[in-house]
Amino acid sequence: MFNRMITALAARIQTLDFSRLSGSRLRDRGEEGVTAVEYGLMVALAVTIAAVAFGPLRDAVQNAFQAAADALNNARS
Repeated sequence: MFNRMITALAARIQTLDFSRLSGSRLRDRGEEGVTAVEYGLMVALAVTIAAVAFGPLRDAVQNAFQAAADALNNARS
């Protein structure tokens, strides 16, 4: 009984028309979603890279300004 039901269901699925699912409306909507996700991932990656790259740069700039400030204070004394 169960085998006949599965066989009948499989036969019914094979006769369904799935060609309308590849229509331009659905395909375009799907591509826009993927594109938005890809752009979001690229932005997140760029922000991560910038944060990692600017960490040491921030320290170097801060040290340079501190050295300049110390030199000016020592010159005034």
